[in-house]
Amino acid sequence: MIPWVIAVLIIIPLYKVIFLYSRNLPQENWTTYLHFNQLTSQNWLWFLPVLFLFSIMYLLLRRVNLTRFNISLKRAVFAVFLIGFVDSFCMDIFNGMGWTKTVLIDFQNERLLIYFMIFLLGSLCYKLNIFESKGTNKNLFWSYFYCMYSNNCIHLFLYYLLDVSRSFYFFKDH
Repeated sequence: MIPWVIAVLIIIPLYKVIFLYSRNLPQENWTTYLHFNQLTSQNWLWFLPVLFLFSIMYLLLRRVNLTRFNISLKRAVFAVFLIGFVDSFCMDIFNGMGWTKTVLIDFQNERLLIYFMIFLLGSLCYKLNIFESKGTNKNLFWSYFYCMYSNNCIHLFLYYLLDVSRSFYFFKDH
């Protein structure tokens, strides 16, 4: 949460000062410069509390020895890709899309599970020293990264394709 505190207390107020000054607008009351005025939304800071929650969940998983699985990187990537793909389609089918916004955490419903799975995949890569190795392991890592990225691209492509197709005459309910 340290990055979140730095952003709330330093970066956001500084950004607002620069924004107003660069447009020759008058500076506002000092309380408007703090993120705490917007307790209904995290805005662009949404990912920092989510990462903090993922870290807490990972620590809990480690406490109950659920992170000690002996799984290869190939199988882990395949599992994350498959789970993410199924989750994306289930979100579409059951209309679970949108944002959940609370005072402490905001997240996009259809992305939370895949983000957590990629977080776990990153921790596996760290355990396997993928980030420290040279040559083939780094190439393998980047291949898997693009494989995971394609999951999000496929989901977005189908989501927007279906959204656009609803506006065509042939797909309308008449």
